[in-house]
Amino acid sequence: MITIEGLTELQRDIADRLWALDTTAEITDYISTLPRSLKREAWVVQQMIIAAELDQVLEITDEVEHYLRGR
Repeated sequence: MITIEGLTELQRDIADRLWALDTTAEITDYISTLPRSLKREAWVVQQMIIAAELDQVLEITDEVEHYLRGR
């Protein structure tokens, strides 16, 4: 399980629900059931989960971070 700092209680709940799903189709189905006001929130949380998972898999060196920040 990954840890993402700074999530609200609502975002943590969405993240837990997304993490428990197994396929992209299940995630899409879950998000489609949400009220319109929460769909964007769920999409943002999904992207944060993807980014956090990639951070664990990919080695981000100081040089890469410097490049990504445009410095």
